[in-house]
Amino acid sequence: MAVLKPPNSNNLTTVAAGQYAVQIWDALSSSWLWLNGISKFEPKNKAKLEDDSDIYGNNWESQIAMGNGLEIGIEGMVKGEDIGTFTTDPGLAILLAAREETGTDNLVKLRYWRHDDLPEAKEATFTVDISLSGGKPNETQKWSGTLHGRGRPDTIAKPAAPSSFTLEVKGSPTGGNYPLTVGGQTYSALFSANDAAIQSGLAGLSTVGAGNVTVTGTGVMTVTFANGGTLTSGTNTLTGGTSPSVAITAL
Repeated sequence: MAVLKPPNSNNLTTVAAGQYAVQIWDALSSSWLWLNGISKFEPKNKAKLEDDSDIYGNNWESQIAMGNGLEIGIEGMVKGEDIGTFTTDPGLAILLAAREETGTDNLVKLRYWRHDDLPEAKEATFTVDISLSGGKPNETQKWSGTLHGRGRPDTIAKPAAPSSFTLEVKGSPTGGNYPLTVGGQTYSALFSANDAAIQSGLAGLSTVGAGNVTVTGTGVMTVTFANGGTLTSGTNTLTGGTSPSVAITAL
């Protein structure tokens, strides 16, 4: 009988480790901040195993996972801006402040994802167990420790990069409205709407949300979606002027 042999895997490619993007939730600004200065980020699952063998198992153990957990081994350097006085990077400051607290004040919310083609993307709350490391004056100040997950992490969509568009109402209309659509939701803009009005209208869409869009400029306006998105326009009811129309161009 011929023995099955493994294939030659020399032609397969590998992926680099450490391709993570990490953000921490800032409750004061209700926004995600980058967690800068990380030099090692290692999420690990912790299965809680129990032997479920019995007297009929021929003295062999039989392990089953009766629980699971998430731990992240994390290391980094204290980074920030030094303009006369050193100020720790805002996201890192939240993490370092939590390490000195107890109870719920010791908790942080993180989201992280692979920024390569691997699908991993999670969001969870963690207990902070990190410390500043000792060192010499000619070494960088480092920190390290473990983030202990609280419950099953949520699997999330990888956050999209910001997207920007120019928006121009042409032909000097004197009345009517025009639609602005993002992700299937539409805001009807008045012919004379300025940047503030359009920003407010787009932020009211469920596919955008408050704080996720900025609109600036007059005449030709620039629309930027913090979490990505596509801006389109359809049939309008603009009147007056000379052949009024709406032009949108992706930047």
